[in-house]
Order: sequence, then C-alpha cells, then structure tokens
Amino acid sequence: MVVAGLCAASWLYGQSLHQGRPVSSQDHVDIQHLYAQYNETIDNGDVEGWIGSWTPDGDFNGFKGRDELRLFARDYISNGDGARRRHWINNLVIHATPEGARATNYFMILDVSVTPPVVASTGRNVDTFMKTRQGWRFKTRTSFRPDGARLEIRRP
Repeated sequence: MVVAGLCAASWLYGQSLHQGRPVSSQDHVDIQHLYAQYNETIDNGDVEGWIGSWTPDGDFNGFKGRDELRLFARDYISNGDGARRRHWINNLVIHATPEGARATNYFMILDVSVTPPVVASTGRNVDTFMKTRQGWRFKTRTSFRPDGARLEIRRP
C-alpha cells in the first residue's frame, strides 16, 4: 500500500512539474505568430488560411474537424463579421503539456464598421496546441464570456 502511494505521489508530482513548465522562447514566439495568423485570416475572410491554423481534428468551441471548422468560418464571414470585426488577445500565458502546449488569454473583438470602433465582445480563451510538421497548430479552443460562463456559439 505504501509503495503504491509513493508511486502515485511521484507520478502526480512529475505531472505537475511538466504542466507548469514554460515553453521554449522559440515555441512561445511561434505560438504568438500562430495567434496573429489565426486572427488575421478570420478577420480578412480567409477561410482556408484560418482552417490551416488548426490540426485536422481541431475543436473550436464544439465545431470539430475541418468540415465543421469550415462551416463555422464561412457562416461567420458571410454574416459580415469577418469584414467588420478585429480580434485582439492579451495576457497570454503559455505552458508546455505532455501533448504540446496550453494557453490562456483574454480576448476583445472590435467592431470596426463604426467610427470610433466599439468593443463588440470580450472574454477568455483556453487553447491547446500540438506541434506538427508544419509547426504549431491549434488543437482546441474553449471560450468563456466575461461572467465566466462557457460561450455558446450558434450553429448555422
């Protein structure tokens, strides 16, 4: 019983060390660049560019896999949001995980169709990433409203 307890404690300790470890400086820069690509492509109406920032089985708030990601992006852009919205993230914190990386950030979406621009939405994202042959890619995104409730995105 004692041996089993010590083994379990050692495993948990090892996991906690790995979960909180920062990513390398280069990985941090590469993930920041991925965020910029992600925001720029969706804001400019580039569906395929936005999908390219995801793993093939990526999950954006319940839209899973390339076909569903494409469905979301096309609907978002066809409703005019892609032409009038700009995504901003801040307070980015990135840590290594056994599978890749995990990040948290605050987001703000600006409506730039009016002068001056106005804040259309704010909240918090929890993202996971995998390093692929093409570089870092989003694996999952879960978004939360300012009150902490999970953001529910309507399906087209």
